[in-house]
Amino acid sequence: MDSITQAAFGAVVAQCIAGRELGPRAALLGAACGTLPDLDVVISYADPVAQMTYHRTWSHSLFWLSVATPVVWLLARWTVFWRKAGRMALLAIWLSFITHPVLDAFTVYGTQMLLPFSDYPVSIGSVFIIDLLVTLPLLAALIAARKGQRTLWLQGSLVIVSAYLMLTLVVQQRLETGAIKTTGGNAASIKAIPAAFNPLRWRLLWVRDGQHCDQFVAATGTATADGWQCYRQQRELLASLSAHWPVERMQWFTHGFYAINQVGGDVVLSDIRMGVEGFYIFRFVVGHEEQGSIVAVQARQLPPRRPGWNDMQRAWGL
Repeated sequence: MDSITQAAFGAVVAQCIAGRELGPRAALLGAACGTLPDLDVVISYADPVAQMTYHRTWSHSLFWLSVATPVVWLLARWTVFWRKAGRMALLAIWLSFITHPVLDAFTVYGTQMLLPFSDYPVSIGSVFIIDLLVTLPLLAALIAARKGQRTLWLQGSLVIVSAYLMLTLVVQQRLETGAIKTTGGNAASIKAIPAAFNPLRWRLLWVRDGQHCDQFVAATGTATADGWQCYRQQRELLASLSAHWPVERMQWFTHGFYAINQVGGDVVLSDIRMGVEGFYIFRFVVGHEEQGSIVAVQARQLPPRRPGWNDMQRAWGL
């Protein structure tokens, strides 16, 4: 999720655990640890597909974050600011670390949190990357806690946020089950994702032979058989690109929720989970037509296009 949410969650967790030991400094320690895993964005890769798919990997690994915990704890103890950091601070650092990839796993971008044992991209996709219903209770609790009843406010915000995250899983499962009934498809071909900045609206994705379809429904609604809008793909282009690393990587990373089409002379592969039709955030040129044949090229990312008002009206149900 976004850095503000991650820092706030880390601060609340650390203050709950190590508040008696460190006072308000526990929240600062937790905020720092809640943000630290995202520093992998400073690493630059030559390939834009690698840049996308290697984000949230080793720095988000539950194993490696656990290994790093005592190191960070010792470094904190060497500073004047956190010199009194004891065993509760050690626990606070660990929880601030591992809750970061857990939160990220709820987004559709996901995280490879199981490394080094598995590089499976865990991407539940039940919350948007920025969700104020997660962020605001945490920030409100941190502000209110400064005025008294610190533990009560902080613990209450964690309960609220955890309950909300569980509720999004229930909504997602219900919507996907309903969508499967209207399509005759299976769980692997259906994905329910909340609309941008609006958890009350969801986008249902259905990938089928040669095309992908979507429809937007209310969180309390359900899919309808005639509500799907379908878009043709050119999967035949994969015959010349199936062994191309960026293509293989994106097929794996998106769990099959991708589109491939020829635009002019370029072959463009899009992650259809993030954005709306025609305005996907991650689009990569992976091939080019030369003398009637499709040849692989070094991947390059196309700039994202902003959806128009009509597209947002459909997404938000306005």
